[in-house]
Amino acid sequence: LKYKMNIAIVIGVHEYNDSSNNLPGCKKDAEIINELLVKTQKYEDILYLNEKQSSAKSKGKLIDFISNHKGKVIDELLFYYTGHGEFINEEFYYILSDFDEKKRNQTTFQNGEVDNRIRALKPELVIKVIDACQSGKSYVKEASGLSKYFEKTQNKFKNCYFLNSSMNDQSSYQSNLISDF
Repeated sequence: LKYKMNIAIVIGVHEYNDSSNNLPGCKKDAEIINELLVKTQKYEDILYLNEKQSSAKSKGKLIDFISNHKGKVIDELLFYYTGHGEFINEEFYYILSDFDEKKRNQTTFQNGEVDNRIRALKPELVIKVIDACQSGKSYVKEASGLSKYFEKTQNKFKNCYFLNSSMNDQSSYQSNLISDF
């Protein structure tokens, strides 16, 4: 019998190259979530990113964290993000500190990219909490499409829960202290 473990990824992006886009509440959000996860002692390993750094460095840390857990039995993986987000062409982008519209793929995490990395670990349960503008997506648009949707997602995640602060056409809000979400 293999040992099952729980892991978490907590990403807070609050400081941007364009300081008019800074989100001071997001820094505190990530701090609170990380502290809560640590105190529960439920997660054996937590990747905690909550400082201004290059996209390359952030991506590298995520890749290394995932690589370090390949081949392990992951019972639960919690993914938490707070910061700017953008929904374009049916894809959600987690905006990183050095975001450049002309280099969107290099200066963001794409939701599909994150999901693919998480799926590689084959966790029993995935919980994604996204506190960002435009972060939600309607997965089922009509009742008749429900069975087609479930057929399509059978090979995605075994069990997955999503909690988003907004729909893909809505904004999220924060104060200097904490986000409204």
